[in-house]
Amino acid sequence: MNRLKILIIGNISSGKSTLVDKLSRLDELVDFEVVKIDEEREKYGDGSFSKECLSWYYFLDKIENERSMLIEFSGAGPYKHSIRQILNQSELKIIVIYVSTSLVKCIENSLDRDFNTPYPWKMNIDKAINSIQLELEYDWNDKFWHIFKTNILTDTEKLMKFIRSELYD
Repeated sequence: MNRLKILIIGNISSGKSTLVDKLSRLDELVDFEVVKIDEEREKYGDGSFSKECLSWYYFLDKIENERSMLIEFSGAGPYKHSIRQILNQSELKIIVIYVSTSLVKCIENSLDRDFNTPYPWKMNIDKAINSIQLELEYDWNDKFWHIFKTNILTDTEKLMKFIRSELYD
């Protein structure tokens, strides 16, 4: 079985965490480490910019390890270049899965969520979702993540087949 790093990207409230939770329960992926930026923020963040940087430090430090893992973050923002470089230098096979959810659905889903994660910026959630969506779409169309194997989540069963094929090829 191949060792993999699977990066899950997508907008706020797009379903990234749900997908990571589902994947982490698969027999083939049960031993994969799960690394989420929001968990690092909850652990180290306090809403200040310095603690945001500390959260990213620990997140980046974890993904530099040569272990099989499921990695979750939006795919946008100032650290995406660092993440791409870290993954590009890894000796493991890399897969990027884009959870492409409509802007309207992300905003709708965000209304049902409590946002307790400490962020240093105070932005209207609709504005943040719009901004991230624009960046994700631009990067996907510009093939920013396409130096790795990529897949857009449209069908969970097809995605599971794709991941299994990467594990056992």
